Amino acid sequence: MFSKNDMVCSMALESEPSIHISSHWRRLENFVILAGVASIAHPGGNLAAHLNRVAAILERWNVEQTIVDAGHLHAAYGTDGFGVSIVGSAGREELFDLVGKEAEALISLYCRCDRSASYRSWTSNHPVVIDRDTRQSIPINDAQRKALISITVANEIDVLSHDNDLMRRHGSNLARLFGGWRPWLTERALADLDEWISTCRV
Repeated sequence: MFSKNDMVCSMALESEPSIHISSHWRRLENFVILAGVASIAHPGGNLAAHLNRVAAILERWNVEQTIVDAGHLHAAYGTDGFGVSIVGSAGREELFDLVGKEAEALISLYCRCDRSASYRSWTSNHPVVIDRDTRQSIPINDAQRKALISITVANEIDVLSHDNDLMRRHGSNLARLFGGWRPWLTERALADLDEWISTCRV
C-alpha cells in the first residue's frame, strides 16, 4: 500500500507540460520504438517511455538541443545503471545521422561512464569520465560536464520518481551529490530539483 507521500513522489514529474513534438523528435521516437525498447521493462513502464520522459525534462530545462537529443538516446550503448544496449557499435553511424556527432559523443561518454569513479571529479578543475570497461580516464570540457550533469540529474529524478524502493535506498545520497552540481544546472532544472527533493523528502 502506497502512502500519500509515495503517490505524490511517483507523480511528481508526470504532470509536466506537453512539449512541442517536432519531426526531429518523431524520428528519435521512431528509432527508439523500432529498436524494440518499448518491450524492455523500466521504472515507470518501459525504457522507451523513460527515454521520452528524460528528453522532455531536458527540453523543459531549456538546455541545448544537443543535450536533449543525447538525453533522448542516453542508453543507446547500455549504461552503468542499465546494461541493455539499444544499438551495437555498428549502429554508431545511424546515431550520427539521427543526432549528429556532438550528441553521439555525449551518448558515448554517458554510456561508458563508471559513475562512482567519475562523479567525484565533476566538481573539480579536471573533470573526467572513467570508462567502465577499459578504466581509461577521459578528460571532458565544461560543455560536456554541463551536458552529462543535466542528463544524469534528469535520468535519476525520473527513475527515482517512479520507483519508491530506489528512492528510499538512493534518494538522500543523490540529493547531496546533485547539490554540488548546482552551478552547471539551468534555473528551471534547479527549480525542478528542489521540488523533487522537497516533495520526496529525501
